[in-house]
Amino acid sequence: MEEQPKPSQIVVGKNGMVYADGVKIARLIPERGVMQFLDRDRRRCSERGSEVVEVRISDLGNLPQKK
Repeated sequence: MEEQPKPSQIVVGKNGMVYADGVKIARLIPERGVMQFLDRDRRRCSERGSEVVEVRISDLGNLPQKK
């Protein structure tokens, strides 16, 4: 049986950056209720017009579960 990894601790630094076990994953923008993720794929950024992807925090809490 495969052992399940334990969930990582999430911390928001003074600079608004969100870290999971010390790994920077996003920037928290609490006044807008979003997290910003940096996309380094040039093609997607060009099509989107921005290097930043914003996701509502409420959407992260309502992710569908795999069946």
